[in-house]
Amino acid sequence: MSAALVNSNVTAAVAAMGSGDWSSAINYLTQAQAYLVIIPRSKQGDTEMEFDGAGINQLIAQCRKNLAGANGLGASGGIMQSQKVRYVTEADC
Repeated sequence: MSAALVNSNVTAAVAAMGSGDWSSAINYLTQAQAYLVIIPRSKQGDTEMEFDGAGINQLIAQCRKNLAGANGLGASGGIMQSQKVRYVTEADC
């Protein structure tokens, strides 16, 4: 395993985010997260790298929030919303 696997998945996730494909972004970030379990630290040439797992978690959470908003879910509490209805009968006219 190498840092390139993490980097390629994060790069693909960023591209998916740029096009609004939140579901794919979550999939790529989840793969990157799985690689981090195996290689939390890595060397690339003479450079030692440590990945930010918490940062990936935050990106996944933001993508899920954006995905929920794109699907009509989110701040409103869901797809269903209650509305006040006023019934009018002939006697009311």
